[in-house]
Amino acid sequence: MSITIQDIAKVAKTSHATVSRALNDNPRISLNTRKNIKKIAKNLGYTPSMVARALRSGRTYNIGLVVPDLTNPFYVEFLRGVEKNIQQTNYQLIVVENCQNVGQEKTNLEKLISLDCDGIISTVSYMEPVRELVQECWDSKRAFFVRGLPCPDDLGDVKVDGSINVMSNGIEKAISHLVELGHKKIVFIASWAAEVHNGGRLEALKEAFEKHGMEFGSENIIRRFSGNQLQDGYYASLDVVKKNPNVTAIICTNDIVANGAMHAVSEMGLKVPHDISVIGTDDTWLAKYWPIPLTSITMQVAKNAEIAVKVILDRLSNDIWEEPKHISIDTDLIIRQSTGPVRNGSSK
Repeated sequence: MSITIQDIAKVAKTSHATVSRALNDNPRISLNTRKNIKKIAKNLGYTPSMVARALRSGRTYNIGLVVPDLTNPFYVEFLRGVEKNIQQTNYQLIVVENCQNVGQEKTNLEKLISLDCDGIISTVSYMEPVRELVQECWDSKRAFFVRGLPCPDDLGDVKVDGSINVMSNGIEKAISHLVELGHKKIVFIASWAAEVHNGGRLEALKEAFEKHGMEFGSENIIRRFSGNQLQDGYYASLDVVKKNPNVTAIICTNDIVANGAMHAVSEMGLKVPHDISVIGTDDTWLAKYWPIPLTSITMQVAKNAEIAVKVILDRLSNDIWEEPKHISIDTDLIIRQSTGPVRNGSSK
């Protein structure tokens, strides 16, 4: 038999209205009374009814989270970070995965809106298919946060909160690091679908190359998207080294692609970093524990999660919405053992 507010009131010898206010942290109830009533509720095994709470407040107390790929450690860490930051609130998380499918992204957003989630956190791969949905959320004051906003041209005039990972600092440090080690033949493996925005990576690479007096063109970008990013890194690296044996360094879309790249290098009888240096992006926990710890551009995943939840909760606690919040998060380079100097006397 479930415990009710009336049961708690009997034990506490007070009214059910006082119990209700205390459980909802109403400041009209003294702190000691609130603590006492919460202790009694816990001892009795009371579980608040989310349905009743929703009826009273007009909210579902659900926050939706859309992630592209739960095989990618970055998004698992992001999910855990979001969950950690809402644990101390009355909200619960509903998680859906796109499986790196842009069409599924729109379907999942429609699903979360139909469930009447109070807020939604999502990575938007391409704004155009979901533009109306995102604007509808703003107009109806449904909190919506995009982790990794598209470029301004792609975003257009749609109003939405979000974060922007500033890739220029991390990528510039990565190129400078490689140049200092003697590398001049550097390629970037891009493992994303053609219609997915690149998060500013290519623009940052072009600027970094030019800063060091190197040309950046199509030969420096290897695009591959099979839906399996580990395989993308593996096969793209095989092609790179076979077609251009002068390449001495590979930078990858993420750490999974970098893992595939290192496997391909090893399979060809070469060594990382003795023959080819490899750099990842994301700096997930895996980067530290591979047989060859990976040099990687950190995206500050924990900070991304913390900011996303904070902005959503701020929106839900305010009736008046000002202009959208676009928050920049810097990137950096974490140097480990997967990068090293170009060999003296190498034909590369």
